[in-house]
Amino acid sequence: RLGRAISADEVPAAIEALCVPDVATDAFLTPEERDKLQGRGIGALLAIPLLVGERLIGVVDFRNPQPTAMPQALVRSMRSLGDQIAIVFENQSLLREAQANANQLTLQVRLLQGLNRLSSGMSGFKTERELLNYAAETLKTGLNVDHVGIALFEPREDHGMVVSEYPDHKAVGSRIETRNSAMIQALRAEPEKPFIAENVPNNPMIEPETRAVLEQIGVVGLMVMALNISDQMVGTVGFDLYDDDRHFDFVTARDRM
Repeated sequence: RLGRAISADEVPAAIEALCVPDVATDAFLTPEERDKLQGRGIGALLAIPLLVGERLIGVVDFRNPQPTAMPQALVRSMRSLGDQIAIVFENQSLLREAQANANQLTLQVRLLQGLNRLSSGMSGFKTERELLNYAAETLKTGLNVDHVGIALFEPREDHGMVVSEYPDHKAVGSRIETRNSAMIQALRAEPEKPFIAENVPNNPMIEPETRAVLEQIGVVGLMVMALNISDQMVGTVGFDLYDDDRHFDFVTARDRM
């Protein structure tokens, strides 16, 4: 029926072109469909399926306001055109997928190169601050985020402290609630799973103290990974986004890390 989605088991029936030379007299149409087409000023209709193998990816329809004869030669030509359109769409889809995979691979390589430089050059850093700053810059560049912040927890205290960030937003030294933080509790419960917040200003799991620091920087999207040493959570790394149109997802986070 016109205007209805086609399920997978109906695909074989949708493979053939639909020819309606005269909407007013065609026996295939229901009265409702005929009224709908005539209400749109359609007197004749030719619908061509777009197929990749046996997979239906879409339909192209040709309309005429007047009844129109549709010889088989015309239908075959339109069907051939539909096949070419389907190939173009499929090639574009494959190209986008390849580009996305290439972009992710590029980011992974860039991150690994940075981490390799970090590990091989650790002896060259004079202070812990220099090392952490370089780590923040490497992660920010490698993951293509807007900002990275590293926080370490104070032993036997209910808070942590931002010890490094890139780029600099004067957040170093800011306190981060840890003991009563739902976000930190979630990270402790599942340390391998990042905490992701798409709407930082309204996320109830982020403590007001932490939210104030993030809003000062301009963060709207956040992904936090736990820093663990000997099964003990000693800090976090936060990956921040400034734009509402950019998003994190767990698969991307897991794969890139």
